[in-house]
Amino acid sequence: MAQVGDLDYAVWKVADRLGISIKLLYTWKAQLSMPTKVLLDEAALSSELRQTRKELARVTEERNILKKGNRLLVTRVPVKHAFIRIHRVRFSMRAMCRVLKVHFSGFLFVA
Repeated sequence: MAQVGDLDYAVWKVADRLGISIKLLYTWKAQLSMPTKVLLDEAALSSELRQTRKELARVTEERNILKKGNRLLVTRVPVKHAFIRIHRVRFSMRAMCRVLKVHFSGFLFVA
């Protein structure tokens, strides 16, 4: 970055010499010009976004399980186990056990 900023070399020449794209060099320059607090805030937001997306995926899966097996919540455990066996290709078994309130290890021994 010193070559571009301090020594006033052309950006395309520096990028070519380093074997990187011009866009990447400009991205690095923009990141280095940001204050440290902004960088830390962006890292925290990025982490929070990853966590929120993971939570959204979990909740979406649980919703889809409930859409498929909405009547199963009031049935007996063997019926819930049958539902889990049938749908284990589409949904994760742990998620189905959690949503249907069936203990995972109990399902493994019965199945």
